[in-house]
Order: sequence, then C-alpha cells, then structure tokens
Amino acid sequence: MEEEVAKYVAYEIYDEGRMLSYQGRPPERLYYIIAGKIKFVKKIDLTLGEVTKEIGAMTKGMTSDVIGLINPVEQFEKQIPRDYMMVSNGQLEVLILYIEDFIYLQRTSAGPPLSWIQSLDLFQEFPCDKFKNNQDAIDFKFYPKDNVITNDSNRSPWIYIVKTGEVKVVRKQPVIDVSYDDNLEVKTSGDVGCGKTYSHADSMLGILAQQKKMKTLGHIVLPQRRSKSEVDHGLSRSNTQYQYQYAESRSKSVVLPPILPTCDLNDASDSGETTRLSSPFTDKKKDPTMRTTYLQLDTLNTASIFGVEHLEKVKYSDPIGVTLISNGAEVIRINKRFFLENAANNTMLKVETMFKEYLSIEDATSVMHTKETWKKYKTAVFKQTLNMPKTPRGFVFTPVR
Repeated sequence: MEEEVAKYVAYEIYDEGRMLSYQGRPPERLYYIIAGKIKFVKKIDLTLGEVTKEIGAMTKGMTSDVIGLINPVEQFEKQIPRDYMMVSNGQLEVLILYIEDFIYLQRTSAGPPLSWIQSLDLFQEFPCDKFKNNQDAIDFKFYPKDNVITNDSNRSPWIYIVKTGEVKVVRKQPVIDVSYDDNLEVKTSGDVGCGKTYSHADSMLGILAQQKKMKTLGHIVLPQRRSKSEVDHGLSRSNTQYQYQYAESRSKSVVLPPILPTCDLNDASDSGETTRLSSPFTDKKKDPTMRTTYLQLDTLNTASIFGVEHLEKVKYSDPIGVTLISNGAEVIRINKRFFLENAANNTMLKVETMFKEYLSIEDATSVMHTKETWKKYKTAVFKQTLNMPKTPRGFVFTPVR
C-alpha cells in the first residue's frame, strides 16, 4: 500500500499568501501539511461592500478544519463546494493528492468488494463466491470525471453498480433549435409582455382599413342586371349560350381566385375516399430546424444498479441505449450472461421490480422546446422592457394576468 501511495502523492512548497482553494468551488486536491499553516478565509457580501474574514486554520497533524466546518475527507469524497478560501500562512510544505488518485487508493481489497456486493438487496441470494473462480465475470474500476463508461447500454454485456461517486445517464438525440424561431422577434414594445383588452372598435377600424385598401387596388366589376323581358325572351330559346356583357372598368380589374379549384367531378369514385382540395391561401407549416444535443436523463449514486432492463440478447432492430458518463466514480461491472446463469427465481423477481423507463425522444424534445422557448420569451420581454420609455410620474403599471 505504501508503494501505491508513493506513486500518486506529490510534494510542493508554497510561499506566503498562495491561494490553494477558492470559495464556492468543489475541492480538487487534498493537502497533507508537513510544515507550516493553512488559514481559512471567507468573503462576506455586505451592503457597504465585501468583507474578508479569517474563520480558522489548519496545521500539521490536524485531520479536520475548525469547529463547524466539514471534514475535508468527507468534503473531498462528496465534492461539496467550499464556502471559504484556503491560503498559505507563511512558507508551507505539503503533500498533494488529486481526487481521482484519492478514490483509487481508497480500495482496501485487491479485487472487487464481494462482501459489499452481497449486502445489496439484489445480490443477497446471489452466489457471489463464484466470482472468485470466474474473475472475467466481474470488474472493479475507477472512472475519472467525464470518462465514458459505455456508449450503448442496451448492447453492453455488463450490469453496472456504482460503488462510490456519481454516474450521469445521458442520451444523444435531436431537439428543436429555437434560435431559428422568429416568433418572438418583435419591433415594438407592445408586441411582447404588454397586453391590452379587446375592443370592437379596433375590429371595425381594421375592417374599414381593409376596405379602403381594396378600393385603392381597383374596382371589382360585376355583371349587368338584365330586365325581366330579356330574361323571359332568353328562356324561350333552347340551347342558347348567354353571355354577360361587362362594363369597362375605369381602373385595373382585380382577378379573384376561384372559391374551389378546377376539378373533374366525374373522376370522383364511389369508393368513399375523400379528395382533399388544396387552396392557394393554405399556409404550409414550416418544418422546425433540429439540432443534436446530449440530454442528462438521470444520475446514479452509490449502490445504484443499472443495466438489468436488457439482460436478454439485443436484436439488431432494437434502438440504441443511453450513454453512461462518470462524474468521478468507482463502478463494478458484472457480466449479464453470468448473472442469468446463476440468479435464482427470487433474484429474477427482484429484477422485474427494478425496471426504470426514461422520457421518450418525442417527450424529451417537447419538454426541451417548451423550456428553451420560455427562456427565449423571458429574454425578449426583458429587452423590450429596457427599451420602453420611462413611466410618467403618477402612472401605475398594472401587469396583465
């Protein structure tokens, strides 16, 4: 064990005032003081400004911080952000150990922790002693942060158990790119965030404006009205084509589109099929622009078991599974085939209760679109609010609900 520690521990000397750790960040390195002192300084925001205050110190031989602070080893394991800064007080000699190496050196056994696996509910009746003679069926490894454990969980031959740390469950999928959506591109402050009550007068004024616009475009010429005698005379004549005489328009005529498109009614079959008639005024819905992204669906913590949903052999037509990405975790891998060959009936009954379904691609796309559209809407409202003129004195703004 001493030889393993010597491979990963580093020696450093720091001068007075060297910043070792920043406030608000999770720890990255563990310090063992050989000589010198580390003081803990906290920044406090007050109304008059920022105040720096020393809240404690750590010297050689101490295994924890001052009273009320978290044990540094526990803070290191759980990656809890520090609420103070660590600054060297005078010359400081330390031994440094990074988080990945710290977790690796925590292993006290030469192989996988079989006793810990046996303590899990799923493996209480599983013959874990068989792993000793089948070392290829089990693996115990530490994965540094952001390392990919598997790209396709459905086709992976392993069951994954998190010993320590965290593992992110991620899926690569297309989502709607709202950056190309111009629905919220407004020009006036009244278009976004400023509602007003409905008025019939506004509707009437809009109709009058449309009528004036049509008059400027031209006159629509209707056929002349014929007298009753002419109509009676025309009815007495058979197989005669009537032609309507149109008066000459003083301006350019407006050609209106047909109410229904030209079609041959004789071609309609009696099979009951409905023929959809297209209209020149029908707006075709523009297909949304998509982009590919990675969505985090879940987080696996200590004692979490993943991969029991797909124990059987996967078919070629089955969809691609999710991706597991380490956030700095120790992971135990157990071969699926070995598990099926040795699992008893009670163990398989427990497996059926552990199935977990995630959001489908369609549902996740809808959720992401709603979230990003709402974010874009708030940004647009904020920009329009900044561009609005100042409210006159004595005017009370009432938000529309």
